[in-house]
Amino acid sequence: MKGRGSTVLAIVLDTMGVGLFLPLTMLYFTLVTDLSVARIGALLSVATLLSLPIGLVGGELVHRLGAVRVMVLNNLLAAAGYLCYLFASGQSLIFAGMIIVAASDRIFLSSWPPFVQQLAAGERFETWFAFIEAAKAACVVAGGAMATVALAGGSMEILRLLVLINVLSSLAAAVLIVRKAPRGSPAAGSGTADAPAGGTLAGWAGVLRTRSTALLVVGNFLTTPLGLLSGIAFPFLFVDRWHIPSWVIPALFTYSYVLVVLLQTPLTEALKSRPHRQVLCVSSLLSCTAMCLLALFSLPGQEAPSPAVAVGVAVICSTILSFAGMAYFPAVNAMLMKHPRPTESGRASGLFHTGTSLAGAFAPAGITWLLQEPLALWTAMVACSISGLLFLFTADLLMKGRNDVA
Repeated sequence: MKGRGSTVLAIVLDTMGVGLFLPLTMLYFTLVTDLSVARIGALLSVATLLSLPIGLVGGELVHRLGAVRVMVLNNLLAAAGYLCYLFASGQSLIFAGMIIVAASDRIFLSSWPPFVQQLAAGERFETWFAFIEAAKAACVVAGGAMATVALAGGSMEILRLLVLINVLSSLAAAVLIVRKAPRGSPAAGSGTADAPAGGTLAGWAGVLRTRSTALLVVGNFLTTPLGLLSGIAFPFLFVDRWHIPSWVIPALFTYSYVLVVLLQTPLTEALKSRPHRQVLCVSSLLSCTAMCLLALFSLPGQEAPSPAVAVGVAVICSTILSFAGMAYFPAVNAMLMKHPRPTESGRASGLFHTGTSLAGAFAPAGITWLLQEPLALWTAMVACSISGLLFLFTADLLMKGRNDVA
């Protein structure tokens, strides 16, 4: 932590503010406007789709300005978006805030891996990525708990106060990052010494010609839907079909984050001697195990399990998928930061996370459609996991062999 305390504090403050407000987003919109839930959901979807190209813009900004400055821009945009929420009373300002917040999310994702790489300052990337992700998970849990306590009184003004806290935490994070964030490592500035000649388009063409990056983008795109199951498929399956009490869903959500807080760092350290492709194989095996367990209870004509069995299956599957994610994310982001041209890591990150956002935008429709026949959903998720692994495995082999540019 030496020399990094203020930067880590900035991340903690920012994530805590998000954790305070994120679980209450839909509730806030329904209370401050007269819009229907369906209308609010449609606006959120449109804002997300409109923001997708911003991920590529974020990658270009990281390349030209450096990850530190782009992280500050992300915080300022987030503060502006939440200010729109704070003063919104109708559709126009709410929608403007949604677009700005979504744009800040895309920029954050593009700049985050290069920023962590700078924070590691030559130390092992996976160690720092795991540590920061565990700290962020703790902030989300703490923020959600504080929001729950704050809302116990049922006051509308408390909701507005939570939005204001989110604005202030974003601004405080921006100030701390400007003052204390490390500089001078790859993607820290606008250096383009290793980039192809010909300007921005040639630079992006160089990234696309890097086989490992292209394979990483496709592999991660295919794997992303697995991370959305707990928020989309599980509530429908466990509550509507298996008749588990609805409070189990947020409890499982919190439980998964607690696992990350407690086990992300030690698990990443335990796997540090393994090649990335082996770690990804472990992650895929865990995901497929969870899907096969769910498939056993989704056979045609089978009745819903008893409440005790259903809760047990839900907890076991959530645990397995949490471990799969804890193995996956540090490894795949470390691979991303091994781009053969270090100065292109910002563009590579922008492309990678735009693929993630694209999958996140379209996967919910596919998951909810397949949920009509749960066995088909679990089969499709196994196929996504295995096919994604093949792309990622090949990317790691190409990196090792250095035969990476088309």
